[in-house]
Amino acid sequence: PEKDKLSVEYITCMKDIMIDLLKEFGNANTCLPRRIIYYRDGVSEENMEPGTVIDTGVVAPNYMNFYLNSQQAINRNSVTVPCHYYVLYDDNKLTMDMWQMLSFYLCHSYARCSRSVSYPAPVYYAHLACASARARMCAAFDWHTLEERPTTDEIERKSVTNPFKMFYI
Repeated sequence: PEKDKLSVEYITCMKDIMIDLLKEFGNANTCLPRRIIYYRDGVSEENMEPGTVIDTGVVAPNYMNFYLNSQQAINRNSVTVPCHYYVLYDDNKLTMDMWQMLSFYLCHSYARCSRSVSYPAPVYYAHLACASARARMCAAFDWHTLEERPTTDEIERKSVTNPFKMFYI
């Protein structure tokens, strides 16, 4: 059945990606960001009332993590599903309450929706960017006839000259 299929998303070369992004940011702004907060979506696990945060008891005891349900059900027959957040690394020295508030507020800042959404807006925007990049790559190459995978330089060169523009919102 469709519901039993497992979706796996990989991020490769994250260090290189961040270095490139920081260089671009530095060139455009003549400084580096003071802080970086990185979100990645995960798997939701349980049902609870909207606005609820759980950070004790059912959470992983050896990790900084919490459950947050940031949205209301659309109607009384629908169910809201909380997200399970893990703070993987925190050089910003935020408290658990600050992480919870930041995550909650970011769930209310998604420009495509007038209601709160289930996880922080930057994750939704990342999904849009990935879908757009995938569409651009599929349009730039005939993947069925390629004998070997194109190099990163070939992909970048084709993407720059590709007439399909990336737009969000």
